[in-house]
Amino acid sequence: MGSNKEYFKISPSVNPKVIGKCDIYQIDEMIRNYNFKSKESVDELWGVRGNQVTFQPDLNGFKLHKNAKLTDIMGANPLNGRGVFVNEKTKQILEKFNLADHYFFETKIYDHKEMPISQKYYWFHLLFLDNHLIDYNKSTFQYGGKPVTINGYDDYIYILDMYPIIYTEKTVLKKEAIHFDVLLPGYFDQKLYFSENLIKEFELLDVIGFEKEDGSKLDFSL
Repeated sequence: MGSNKEYFKISPSVNPKVIGKCDIYQIDEMIRNYNFKSKESVDELWGVRGNQVTFQPDLNGFKLHKNAKLTDIMGANPLNGRGVFVNEKTKQILEKFNLADHYFFETKIYDHKEMPISQKYYWFHLLFLDNHLIDYNKSTFQYGGKPVTINGYDDYIYILDMYPIIYTEKTVLKKEAIHFDVLLPGYFDQKLYFSENLIKEFELLDVIGFEKEDGSKLDFSL
């Protein structure tokens, strides 16, 4: 196992020096007249983490915290960690790289006085990798801090009936996935991984609003 391609776990920044003194993320809530009862509202996105979005969500109405500073990448409290918001600059950079299955949904953001901002942002929603790209035999799983042996996808589905919340200590992907620069492994590892090459491009072009962590939990069977 192992590859020379390095990955980092990526998340929206929560550093007040970068995003302002906010309640977790810059995008704090929805505007007052947002229709939460609609079948297309953000409340209907609770079950889509890593999955296909089968409707056109109503993303017109995100409200910034009064102390928020706009950054290239932002998190949104109303989406509870489902994807990230990226501006046009960041979207164009991402599209130069190899992305796993994903969506870019255009959004409308308002300032704390509920006036629309001029900058365009997109909700970047990544899908979980196809199951055939996961090396279940070589990945190490745990439930409640105890190891769980899984010998393939069918075994994983069977064990989910007994242990609904399983996480990986080590996520091993098959070599067919190594060309991706952005990926989201699966329910068992819901971290967003960016390749070192993409991070270097972000840093070269001064993309701000994200934090990176060691991504050595991710590996490949080559």
